[in-house]
Amino acid sequence: MDMSPAFIKHRREFPEGAANEAVDEVRRKERKSSALLKDTRYRWLKNPENLTESQQETIAKLKDCDLDTAKAYRMRLILQEVYRYPASIAPMVLQDWIQWGLRCRLTPMVEVAKMLQKHYDGVVPCIPLQYLVRSYLSSISFSCFPSTLFP
Repeated sequence: MDMSPAFIKHRREFPEGAANEAVDEVRRKERKSSALLKDTRYRWLKNPENLTESQQETIAKLKDCDLDTAKAYRMRLILQEVYRYPASIAPMVLQDWIQWGLRCRLTPMVEVAKMLQKHYDGVVPCIPLQYLVRSYLSSISFSCFPSTLFP
């Protein structure tokens, strides 16, 4: 990907990290007007498979509410799914997500969509690579590392 360091500054992962930050920004703004979002920050930032049972119940209740945070969360999850599509159709799905992001009224998600649109030619070639890297990393067992590294 050809991106300047200034562009990816403060991004944990690109573009998922940008989407995560956008979800958190939407949640912080909406939290001021909705008591439902109290103490839910990390529930929105985790992937569904990493949530505890109580966290899953909370998300299940909140994600179908008419909350901007829930919409941003769904958008983030769908963006992550782009990396699971075959390389032949992933660019089209990403383009659809970008159009959706540009039309939505959530400013942080619009910014993510604009960022992806601007760097589309750098993101698309990395989609199959990102899928392979994730598959490989998820197959590594932490049991092969000395227990002193992970107490």
